[in-house]
Amino acid sequence: TFPQLRDGLADAATLARFERTLEETSNGVQRIVSTINELKLFARIPEGAFSTPVDVNRLVRSAIVLTKSEIRHRASLVTDLDESLPLLPGDHARLGQVFVNLLFNAAQAIPPGDVTHHVVRIETRSVKDCIRIRIADTGVGIPHEVLPRIFDPFFSTSPDGGIGLGLAISADLVRQMGGSIEVESLPGSGSSFTVELPVRDVDSSVAVPSPVTERGRVMIIEDEPVLASAMARQLAERFDVE
Repeated sequence: TFPQLRDGLADAATLARFERTLEETSNGVQRIVSTINELKLFARIPEGAFSTPVDVNRLVRSAIVLTKSEIRHRASLVTDLDESLPLLPGDHARLGQVFVNLLFNAAQAIPPGDVTHHVVRIETRSVKDCIRIRIADTGVGIPHEVLPRIFDPFFSTSPDGGIGLGLAISADLVRQMGGSIEVESLPGSGSSFTVELPVRDVDSSVAVPSPVTERGRVMIIEDEPVLASAMARQLAERFDVE
C-alpha cells in the first residue's frame, strides 16, 4: 500500500481507507494530548497550596475531560456553569479529585448502552457566601437503608465491586476546604451530590496556574507498530516520546 501511495498508483478505495486511518489516528492522539494537559493541571500544584486561587469552573471542565470516556457510553452530559463565580482559596489537585470522583460515581450509577435515556448533569452556582456545585445522574439511585453510610470508608454499592474510597476521600477533601457535601437519592430515579464551598478572600498576588507549556515526556506502549509510530510522530511536536 505505501509504495502504491508513494508512486501515485493507489486506487480510490485504498486512498479512502488510508485517509480514514490517518484521521482516526490523529483524533486519538489529540485526545491523548488533551488528557495529558488536564492531568498536568491536577499534578503540578505544590502539596498544601491552600492559598492558591482556584477557578472552580476550570476544574469542572478538566474533570469532564478526564471522565467523559466513562460517561459517553452511559449518558448524555449536560453542563450549566455560572461564569461569574469568584475564585476560591484552595488546592487545585484535591478539589479536582473531588469532581473526578463524583462524575465517575455518577457514570457508574448508570448502566451502559442506553445513552438517550440517561443524563449526567453538572452545574455551578454562586449562592450567598458559597459556591455550590451539583452533580446529578439518572441512574439506579441509592437504597434508603444505605444512604447514611455512603461516605463511610470502604463502603461501596457498586455492582463492579469498587473498594468504596472515592466518596469517602471526596467528603474529607471538601471538609478540609471548610465546605460540605450532601447527597439526595431516590432508588430507580438517580442521585444528586451537592458540594458547597465557602467564599473567602484569596491572595490576589498569587496567579491562577495556567496550563503547563514546557515540553513533557510520554512513553507509548502499543502492540501495533504502525499505530505506535503514527502516535509518536504527532506527539513528538510537543513531547519527548519513547
